[in-house]
Amino acid sequence: MASIFKLPAVGDTMVEGEIVEWLVDIGDTVDLDQPICSVETDKSVVEMTTPYRGTVLALGGEPGDVIEVGQTLIVVGEPGEEVPASDPDPERLRPLRRRR
Repeated sequence: MASIFKLPAVGDTMVEGEIVEWLVDIGDTVDLDQPICSVETDKSVVEMTTPYRGTVLALGGEPGDVIEVGQTLIVVGEPGEEVPASDPDPERLRPLRRRR
């Protein structure tokens, strides 16, 4: 069963973060606590790690996209598994907005 990792609040005032860089891509295999991306918060750039192991099924945006805390950052599961329907928009996993 696929696991959804949502953007956590890494600080008391954090409400959103900008995806700076992905270190993985869809189809890659990830291991527990592997760095997956860098996210810029209101105070710093933080390297996010995954709490799951498996195959990357979906990413929550592209570099430059801003996503809210609690929004899907990455979906991990078995190869060929579908993204869970519980996500509001599994095709996209749309960002809040894109920084320019």
